[in-house]
Amino acid sequence: MVDLSFLEKRRSSLPFYLVAIAITLFLMYMVWPWKYPLILTLWGGYVLWWPTVWLEKYIHRRYLAALIVLIVTGVVLALALVSVTVIVALQLAQIASSASASNASINTGLTSSFNLIPGLAKAGPITALISALATSGGGITSTFIQTARDVVRQVLVSIPVLLLQLIIVFFLLLGILGKGDTIVNEFKGAVPLKYRSITNRFLDHLNPIYYSFFVIYFAVAIICGILAAIIYGLLGVPFFATFAVFIVFVGLIPSIGRALIYVPLALWLIIQGNAITGLIVLVISIVLFEGILRYTIQPRWMERTGRVPRPLTLIAFTFALVAFGVVGFAIGPAIVGFALAMWRTWKDIQKEQEEQAPAVAQASGS
Repeated sequence: MVDLSFLEKRRSSLPFYLVAIAITLFLMYMVWPWKYPLILTLWGGYVLWWPTVWLEKYIHRRYLAALIVLIVTGVVLALALVSVTVIVALQLAQIASSASASNASINTGLTSSFNLIPGLAKAGPITALISALATSGGGITSTFIQTARDVVRQVLVSIPVLLLQLIIVFFLLLGILGKGDTIVNEFKGAVPLKYRSITNRFLDHLNPIYYSFFVIYFAVAIICGILAAIIYGLLGVPFFATFAVFIVFVGLIPSIGRALIYVPLALWLIIQGNAITGLIVLVISIVLFEGILRYTIQPRWMERTGRVPRPLTLIAFTFALVAFGVVGFAIGPAIVGFALAMWRTWKDIQKEQEEQAPAVAQASGS
């Protein structure tokens, strides 16, 4: 049965609610084609907020600090993209021209690697393994070339739309970084007075969780990329800067992210006959990126700031990546962090109610 008194009390506000709902739906319809730039804006706004605030302490101009941070970030990303594109374009032709000789190259490289141990390459099982791997070399190379060309073609076709989206993201980020404090304060002021205490408590829980998910996680990825560039460069790894860029972005995938780069890199070096370099790359990468950074420093850092359990990190990034695609890196942590902050806020309220229950019972009894 409909509660008529509830409707009667809110009859005067009903047109306002209907108009607000209609405007919200039209706004969602209007911005839906630009959902990816908006998601990137929100993610970038939170991550870049911290260097902007830090820089503002020295130059005392919020918009200037935001502009400098955005320009530096854009230049670094542009250089990384150009580096990857140029290297891929140059290497495709070289790889394609040598595809017919792939079997012999792989055979020679594997034989040289196994010859580091005297007589091992001549052993029956090892000889069969080298032959089997070398036989498939041409097919692997052809498949790789075709896949890489398709990716490059898609990137080139989408460049105009991508540039337009990045321009929109730039100006949106400039506004968010410049007036972030005002936006947050206006949001808090719009909350009804009786809910402001709960809202402030919720935001107090949310901020360190988001800091752990976004800032710390991305900071560790950047640290890994810088170390990869230095170590791979000293070891003489070809295109070490490009591999370092891949280490940063692919490393955002939990558990196996960076391994998707350094394991194939090590195998490629071994196949090319650089077995010692390949093994060094593999061992150093596992010890440094996984043992020290991923499983020692990062969990302690995240636990100290946001008290984020490791399983939630896996759900927030890996599961969201499967569910939402690339934008899952922003959507997943946002949803999981929001839910975790709500849970902790509810636990705080429940704890306060339990602590106040004896006093209330005593007062009612007297």
